[in-house]
Amino acid sequence: MRAEIAGALTLAKDKGLEKHATLAQTYVLLGVVEVEDKHRDAGISAFVKALQISPAVEVPASMAKKPVKAAFAKAEDQDATAATKEAVARAGQVGKQDRGETETKSEVKAEAKDSSDKDKAKEKAAQAEKDKQADKESRRRPPRRTSCSKRSRARTNR
Repeated sequence: MRAEIAGALTLAKDKGLEKHATLAQTYVLLGVVEVEDKHRDAGISAFVKALQISPAVEVPASMAKKPVKAAFAKAEDQDATAATKEAVARAGQVGKQDRGETETKSEVKAEAKDSSDKDKAKEKAAQAEKDKQADKESRRRPPRRTSCSKRSRARTNR
């Protein structure tokens, strides 16, 4: 299975699909295979690559076993750390050159962390809203059904 996925990844790269969402999902599948084959670090690496391509990618529910979830969470942390470092480097260069301002690295790190925290808070709020809607839907009572209509009852009472 790993060889087929590796072949698909190579083919996608050859065709110029490095940033396509399907490639991200393929990396997720590779990560699942690696974690289940007891190659946790290789699985985390595959998950990180998937998250770099598409941050919205997720492990399919049918494959989300406890070790896979843990490895994916670790990959999300690594991806967030890498994004923060990249933002710090980019902001440091942009801040000095374009704006004519000087920012300390700690200020930039704090800003990157704040934006990361805001994104996570938005995701949690959206998930909470979805859960709330699902809860409302499950509590709705089905329409009341009667065995006969008012007209038929009136006819039988005559």
